[in-house]
Amino acid sequence: MAFSGGWDSTYILWHLLNNTDDQVHCFHVNLEAVEYADPHVRHGHYAQIYEAERLTVPAIIAWLSKNVRAITYEEVKIDAIKQSEWMNPVVIKTGAEFPGDYDRFIYGSCPEHRGTQGRIEHWRKIWDAYAPKTRTLEFLLQDLGKCQPHAMVEMSLLLQVLINNCLFPIVENGKPEHCGRCFKCVTNRWIEKRLDKGVSPDDVLAELKRARRKDAKLSQAAPQSLKLELDEKPKDDKPKRAANNQVQG
Repeated sequence: MAFSGGWDSTYILWHLLNNTDDQVHCFHVNLEAVEYADPHVRHGHYAQIYEAERLTVPAIIAWLSKNVRAITYEEVKIDAIKQSEWMNPVVIKTGAEFPGDYDRFIYGSCPEHRGTQGRIEHWRKIWDAYAPKTRTLEFLLQDLGKCQPHAMVEMSLLLQVLINNCLFPIVENGKPEHCGRCFKCVTNRWIEKRLDKGVSPDDVLAELKRARRKDAKLSQAAPQSLKLELDEKPKDDKPKRAANNQVQG
């Protein structure tokens, strides 16, 4: 499976390790050379994300290997600059052509997002063009009907604090920090607030789906229907929803 160290891929990996006996191999794509095919996004956007991911991904892999069960993992570097609308086509093609004897490739795609089915159809076409017929492409979160709200309730907080889920992360003194203002950061805080108020993960996901539909266009800005101030900062780094076990995976 492709692993970025974000909410979706961490939850998928955690779920596989806890609920299957599958031998799981992860790869993390070095996206330093990949450029965002949008003139409004500055050069080096992916390189900034990778600078944070290169620290968080090994930390998450190590935590899961110690607290759940062992995982094999490797880094895949892309040397040539590739143009894509988003990182997904690059990662899907990498998974399709990945060497080794494996039967399925699992990729994250949260069911909250607008146009998810259209994107999945596009990704399947990329997969079919490059992957051997003996391999299948699966979207586990779609099958589960779960994503970030469920991960925040089910996974240990000790694992959650290692996750990087920011469009513009900042690395200071060897530690990645969230920018606090991008679409993902604002959404993270909104989900935490709803869960802390006792709203169930299923209901939070339903609210997210409605919010996505209300927004005419998703962009780097936070969805207005989430009704959060961009300059709002979390009061602390530890959410109140701490009922889950802190050691067990």
